Amino acid sequence: MRTTLNLLRLQIDNHTDLLKTASPRKMAISALKILVLLVALTAAFAYGCMRIFILGFAINPELISLVLLIVQAFTLAFSIAHVIGTLYLSRDNQLLICLPVTANQFFISKVLLVYFKELVFDALLCIPLFLSLGVFGGMSASFYLAIPLYILLLPILPIVLASFLSIPIMRVMAFLKRHAI
Repeated sequence: MRTTLNLLRLQIDNHTDLLKTASPRKMAISALKILVLLVALTAAFAYGCMRIFILGFAINPELISLVLLIVQAFTLAFSIAHVIGTLYLSRDNQLLICLPVTANQFFISKVLLVYFKELVFDALLCIPLFLSLGVFGGMSASFYLAIPLYILLLPILPIVLASFLSIPIMRVMAFLKRHAI
């Protein structure tokens, strides 16, 4: 498991500057960028909610379910791209497979990388959205305590679906690559 996590950390280091340990200043700047983005998205969603709920819409379980469905659709669309890009088209695949790791460790680290990417995407989308809905809907503390659980569980189903959908998509891409239209 340690090898898989080290392989995952290496891939995250290659794709982002979030876990770079060379400079604490870079890590602080990266964290500050993410925090500013979250605040800006929260303000934008709050403004949108304020404009929408002036029209008389009420926040109820059906609306929250609809929002979750829309978030799942966005996550599925992005996770198809992330799965194809990470599992099949990544430039570091040839380098990483040469390391002394098993195929299972390599595959698990790639799937965890896709989950990490989707987790970041869902967090950037869901935290501002659910905070805005919670404030305007007068939700209880249990709603706010459930937000981290939503964020951790929301990417799982779209990643599984995207993994299955990526296989025929890659076959079509290979066919189109061989047979130019």
